Amino acid sequence: MMKKTLSCEALHGSVYFAPDMLRHCCKRFHRNGKMQGDVEIFKVSSPEDITFEKIVEHKKKLYDDINAGKETPCTGCPWLVSDHWKPIEEMKIKHVSVEVHSVCNLKCTYCSDIYYGGKLPNYDIQKIIKDFVSQGVVSKDVSLVWGGGEPGLLKNFDKVFPDIVNTLNPKSNYIFTNAIIFKDVIAEYLKNNAATIVVSVDAGTPETFKEIRGADTFEKVFHSLERYAAMEGQNVIIKYILMEGNSSKEEMLGFVENVRKHHLEKCTFQISANYKLDGIADEGIEAAFFLYKRLKDLGIHLINFDDHLKPRIKKLAAINSKIAEPIIVWGAGEYARRLMQTDKFFRQNRIKFFVDKNPEKQGQEFLGYQVKAPQEILKDSESKFFIASALNFKKIYEELVNTLGVSPERIIDNPAL
Repeated sequence: MMKKTLSCEALHGSVYFAPDMLRHCCKRFHRNGKMQGDVEIFKVSSPEDITFEKIVEHKKKLYDDINAGKETPCTGCPWLVSDHWKPIEEMKIKHVSVEVHSVCNLKCTYCSDIYYGGKLPNYDIQKIIKDFVSQGVVSKDVSLVWGGGEPGLLKNFDKVFPDIVNTLNPKSNYIFTNAIIFKDVIAEYLKNNAATIVVSVDAGTPETFKEIRGADTFEKVFHSLERYAAMEGQNVIIKYILMEGNSSKEEMLGFVENVRKHHLEKCTFQISANYKLDGIADEGIEAAFFLYKRLKDLGIHLINFDDHLKPRIKKLAAINSKIAEPIIVWGAGEYARRLMQTDKFFRQNRIKFFVDKNPEKQGQEFLGYQVKAPQEILKDSESKFFIASALNFKKIYEELVNTLGVSPERIIDNPAL
């Protein structure tokens, strides 16, 4: 039997295409009071630098160093997992992040010049992607993310975007945009249920938006969100990153009022925390619950605490005790693993089993529990369900309710755990 080693899903299958380097991941973590992460694969000075063989070579070197106990950029990372990992030489690319420029029309207080420094790519991302697909090194279940910089400001975005999407035919297609500029090509993909946008607003007033995001474009963003939501509202994820300066009740009520004013009730909402901070204070937890409840008051059902917030909330014992039924967790991935590490509820053996759509995970054990296919849910009429995913929250919710016939009352709201 293959022995257990340390690795993570990103090291074993992700490539993040930055302007002048490739990265393994976009994970951040704190060690000895300093933030680490965004681990580099190698720098890129010319198109010839990028080959799949070189990517594998550098991934294997990092993997070997980790398992030899050497100090690496991944030392102390909570996403490293001891498991039966396949040899990296057998890997296929399972996740592609296109963040090939750092041109942005905002300058957010929680961001860095890595993402707004104005760098342009020194290689042709379309050609690289097509070469990798023709070589057969991209998984048929590849996921695709667009970041930056602002993706919509990428040169020839209206042509590059559909070209790469059509080349990869990804199982998911997420665009992290600030929505200042409305893009018709994005709207078309939303309308066809072929993309999801993630927009972080982080304010309830123009003044606070300008202070946090660095531009006086609050109204433009909400206007674009309203137009995007008219295409397919639930494929629009609106984030609110809680931090000092936007966590007052007045500010959050202003945000909720703009959600109502611009008819965004069918969108999906993520409540998050500033990733630069090592923890979250009691006031931040209270603000998260306040915002959650006010959005619920609008009749919004698709709300979740994302993976920057939920694993940091450790003071929920009183709430946890209200749930007596066994729980089926949908999602046998990094989000669930972090919850098991940090949340008392998930360490009290209330989990019945995990569900995951990945056939490779089905029939395996995950954190000591069996992983089953979604159809196994039909055999259970009593358990509650928890969705252990931030980006795929809406898709899983819809499959539970619309496809598998699970009553929404059996799906536990994130804050209830």
